[in-house]
Amino acid sequence: MAFDINKANSLTNNIEKFVEYCNEFQDDRNSLIMLGRLYEKLNKYDISIQYYKKGIKLNYYDMYAMLGNLHYNNNDNKKALKYFLLGEKNDNIDSMVSLANFFFAEEQYDKAMLILKKIKKYKIIKKKDKKDIYNIVNTTLALIYKHDKKYTLAEKLLLECKHPSATSRQILFFLASLYIKKK
Repeated sequence: MAFDINKANSLTNNIEKFVEYCNEFQDDRNSLIMLGRLYEKLNKYDISIQYYKKGIKLNYYDMYAMLGNLHYNNNDNKKALKYFLLGEKNDNIDSMVSLANFFFAEEQYDKAMLILKKIKKYKIIKKKDKKDIYNIVNTTLALIYKHDKKYTLAEKLLLECKHPSATSRQILFFLASLYIKKK
């Protein structure tokens, strides 16, 4: 029997049953992610960290991004950076995006730009199921170009975005702000 995300989601109102079900699939990536996120929401970070580290031992390298984001959200930038860099070392796209966003938030635009350009070289981000990553990369690069007053480059990147429903309004709003800024 395989882990069923829909079944797990149907159990989220009953935490005990949810945990019990997910723990039946100790080596499943989605189970580990769901348990890690649950314990993050409950502010039980030590337990959450255990699930993410278990995922890393099972070669689910996106867990580096999750660990990094957990530490970043708890104002531990040193540990956040450590996990983002470990994920990048393992060529994990999620970790690289988080690393670029980390550098961007810290106003280290040159470092963010290097990571984002590295990500754009990966063909995987142009696949249909990776549209969000493609848009995040292009939008963050566009923000850096906007900061550097390179509006034409920023506009070009935004127009390349794939416009999934979740981010299309943000992209269009940002594009409109570029047009206003150019005038």
